[in-house]
Amino acid sequence: MNMITIDWGRLVNDGRAKAVGVPWSDEEWDAVINKHIPAEYVREGCLTLAAYEETKKENEQYEKSTGDKPLYLLSKGELQIRAKELGIAHTDAATKEVLKDLIEKEIRKQERATAKAAKIDALKDIEKLSEDEDVEDGVAITS
Repeated sequence: MNMITIDWGRLVNDGRAKAVGVPWSDEEWDAVINKHIPAEYVREGCLTLAAYEETKKENEQYEKSTGDKPLYLLSKGELQIRAKELGIAHTDAATKEVLKDLIEKEIRKQERATAKAAKIDALKDIEKLSEDEDVEDGVAITS
């Protein structure tokens, strides 16, 4: 028996599927094929030329202010580099979508750790103040 297998990773990379195991809806397919909106933008919800142009401008402003492109616009090679920089182990079999998701999770994890460290530092500052002076509800009371 001949079995046909679908290479979803290739279909996604070529813009012929929304995600691994997920085909485009009719509206999304129309945006990709007939309106010629890049698949990366359709995956982000841009189904009209107006939405695409607006998002493109926002991305250009983001790039000017941060020096980075949004993750969904990076190539697989660029995502692999970013993943490696963040210490994310992966193989070449990882798709762009998988790499993007892993990078986003790692960034959120690092942001939470940074926020937690800032809270701990703030509490230490309050404790130090309370040792030096009378403190009520986090506000130093002077006589």
